[in-house]
Amino acid sequence: DSYAGGLFGPALKFAGFDAMAIKGKADKPVHIVVDDGNISFRDAGSFWGLTTTETEKRLKDEFRGKKKGKLSIAAIGPAAEKGVRFSGIVSDRRMFGRGGAGAVMGSKNLKAIVLMGSGKVPIADEARFSEVVARCKKALSEHPMTKKGGPFPRMVIIFNEPATTESVLGRPSSRAVITAWSEGALARSRQAAETEMHRAATPSVIPNTTAAVQSHPWSLTSLACWRCCWVHE
Repeated sequence: DSYAGGLFGPALKFAGFDAMAIKGKADKPVHIVVDDGNISFRDAGSFWGLTTTETEKRLKDEFRGKKKGKLSIAAIGPAAEKGVRFSGIVSDRRMFGRGGAGAVMGSKNLKAIVLMGSGKVPIADEARFSEVVARCKKALSEHPMTKKGGPFPRMVIIFNEPATTESVLGRPSSRAVITAWSEGALARSRQAAETEMHRAATPSVIPNTTAAVQSHPWSLTSLACWRCCWVHE
């Protein structure tokens, strides 16, 4: 039971399936490629040992542009290959972190799942569907909890914007906690800044690990989940 948002779920539907059930174990590392209803297995020996970022880049470089439609990849890294129980699955730079799902993929010698889909979801009554969507969107935009400036959109801001120790909700945000840690006396005394997974750090790098520094100037825009009616607008 894990969740990451992103494009993988919609891409699976566009590729022709509602769900996947993967049974057994491959004799050697493989990728599963789902291409508009067709499923194939590809040798992944040259990918074994690569990080999720390296794997996703190589696969997207290979498959991007081959056809129109959605392309999404879910991959594991070296930790999952070695069976680390808390390892996750990364898709579009989003992490399925809960439950050790990466270790399950690793145990099956499954390095990545590639989805390519150009299909459309059939709608029985498109006019009626559009009417219902518009009504739901209006309700969300007017509800006290979900309207712009309300609690939920402000929670999204907390995760998408660097914050001070007092967040927009009047309490420390997750990034504010990270900032306080990296700037605090405990971090300086233990030299435990966020470098090399907390294994090594020097005092000179600590000021460069705050949320504000990391978000600027590299942060260009917020990355929304599929059809998010808050961020996309």
